[in-house]
Amino acid sequence: MMRVIVEDGMRIDANTGVLLGPNLEPDKFCVDSAPLYIYNRSVRFYSLCRRSMPGPVAEVNRVVTLFTRLEDQWGERKEKYKPRKYFLSQKLLCKELCKFCGYRCSIDKAIHDKGRLRAQMRIFEDLFSTIKTKEWPHECISDSKRSNISSDRALNCHSQGARLPLTPSETLERLMILARQWLSNSA
Repeated sequence: MMRVIVEDGMRIDANTGVLLGPNLEPDKFCVDSAPLYIYNRSVRFYSLCRRSMPGPVAEVNRVVTLFTRLEDQWGERKEKYKPRKYFLSQKLLCKELCKFCGYRCSIDKAIHDKGRLRAQMRIFEDLFSTIKTKEWPHECISDSKRSNISSDRALNCHSQGARLPLTPSETLERLMILARQWLSNSA
């Protein structure tokens, strides 16, 4: 009969000394181990945009910023859209936000089922109308036409003296900016 002991986060057969592998306990928090999975829609959406948008990173950043604002509106208003429980299709959001900003997107059909598409488009249009301003199309166009070589301060660079974020979406947006900078520097 095998007797298993746990030592330094690893499972070991006490009879033979054979290492059986890591001791994973998904329901228990352990500061020394990484979670098995992190559910973060914005990180997954950023990854989708990088794959689907052939333009510069500035365009991806703009679409992700719009996505986080839509997500905030969803959180505040989701009771209105019952019985729907979950946020909208990320492919649909990427495609529609790119269309609004005039960016290229390789997603042809985000949702194949016409009924689902109509239902999600109604919700998207309602949510988008709450965050859309007249200046946004101009901002999208000017972001995409901006030169890559500039002596100006980086668009997403926050000074040490900047105010602290007031909302979860502002905090998430700053974290996404830092993650993008880290990813672009490590590539």
